[in-house]
This record gives sequence, C-alpha cells and structure tokens, in this order.
Amino acid sequence: FGDDTEVVGTREPADRAFSFIHNEDFAKNTQYRATVTTGVKSTGGLSLANQKDWVFTTGEKTDQDLPLVVEKSPADDEVGACLNEPIQVVFSEPMSVRTLKVSNIIVTDSDNHQLELGSIVVRNDFTAFTVYPKQSFASNKEYTVTLRSGASDRMGTGIRDACSNPLDGNGNSISDNTPADDYVWHFTTGVQTDCSISLENITPSSGVYAQKPI
Repeated sequence: FGDDTEVVGTREPADRAFSFIHNEDFAKNTQYRATVTTGVKSTGGLSLANQKDWVFTTGEKTDQDLPLVVEKSPADDEVGACLNEPIQVVFSEPMSVRTLKVSNIIVTDSDNHQLELGSIVVRNDFTAFTVYPKQSFASNKEYTVTLRSGASDRMGTGIRDACSNPLDGNGNSISDNTPADDYVWHFTTGVQTDCSISLENITPSSGVYAQKPI
C-alpha cells in the first residue's frame, strides 16, 4: 500500500462475484488497498456505478484449518423432501467463491443420472450457498449430493476455503483430497411441491423460492 506496489494474481469470476487469487501470501502486518473500478460491467454491458475502494491490514496468523460442512438441506437421509427444494450448504468458515461452482457440486439420482444445476447464490459472507436443479426432483426417488474436495494448492480444483485449504469432507482434519475428502449425503423425495423455507439463515433476500417470490 505505502509504495503502491501492485499485488500480482489472477481474477476469476463466479456468477455474481469474483475472486482475486494472489500468487504469493500477503506480507505480515502490512496494509493493503483493494480497488474495483467502474471498468467492471454487468453481463448487460452496464458499468459499475461507483468505484469501490477499501483498506485492510494483515496480521501474523496463517489459516491451516480445513473447512467443514456444518449444515445442509435437504438433510442427510431425509425422506419426503420437497420436489422444488434447493440444495443449501453452510460451511464452518468463508469459502473461495470461485470453487463453489457446478463442477464441484454434483447431484445424481438413484439411476446415476446427474442433474443439471442452475446458478449458485453465495451468501454475502461466503460461508454458504443455495442452488436449484434446473428441473424439479422426481417424486419418491433417492438423490445423492457430492461436494468435491481437491488439492490444497491455490489453483487446485475442488471446494476450498478463502485461504485455499481444501474441504475436509470426512472430518478427520487431514487433507486427503478427492474422493476421500468429498462430502456426500443422500435424501429421498416425496410428492410435495409447495416447499417451505429450509435454512432460513441462508435464503436469499430476494428472488424466487419454490416458484414463489420472497
């Protein structure tokens, strides 16, 4: 910040957000300034209304804790899940938004057919996401959700936290990589189509839930 040295890294978009992956760790006890200019545009070609600047200062701690899944919906082994219910997941810490993508969130039915997913909505604090299948679930059918873990390097595949630690799907506090560290659960649908809100603390503040505006 003080000498205006630019931090080298890559910028990767993810739906309505982006991540900046710096090539080297930030220096300890150092102040940095981040800027998002009005050169950023929407998919419709509209420029950001105002430039956004903010400043942060690093400390001396490093994050080596592996992220965990702490809550999800539908629940594991749930029976009678709503046919229009989204997949919702809450993590133990902020995640790398660029890794919360459809290639890392896999939903298959009991016939091993993979469902196509829509846009992923990440909560503002980056600790949770919501995603809907593009088509409703079939009635009285078992589904499996797999969250892919991956290598712990900065550019590795798989779901990782904001400091590039891979998802600890088996909860043993060791980076076992995919598939050993994939987080997997199952649920079975019923026939209900009118869904109630599942995890209220991560429901988007506006949009559509179960084909109803919220």
